Amino acid sequence: MSEFSAQRLREARERRHIARENLAIKIGRSYATVASYEQGYNVPPIATLCRIADELDVPIESFFVEVDEVPA
Repeated sequence: MSEFSAQRLREARERRHIARENLAIKIGRSYATVASYEQGYNVPPIATLCRIADELDVPIESFFVEVDEVPA
C-alpha cells in the first residue's frame, strides 16, 4: 500500500529551488494550503497533486511511499 509523503513533496520543491509561495501561486492555492501539505496536516486532492507534479517536473508517484499493511 502507498501513502502520500509530505516530506517527499517538500524535498521535490526544494530541489527545484521554488519558494513555497511561488508554488502556491502556480497551482492556484494559498501559501497556507501548500504549507499544510508539506507539513502533513492535509493530503492534496489528486488534481492538485497532478498540478504540483507538473510544476516540479516530477512523476506523481514520487510523492508516495510504500507502507506495510497492519493486519486487522
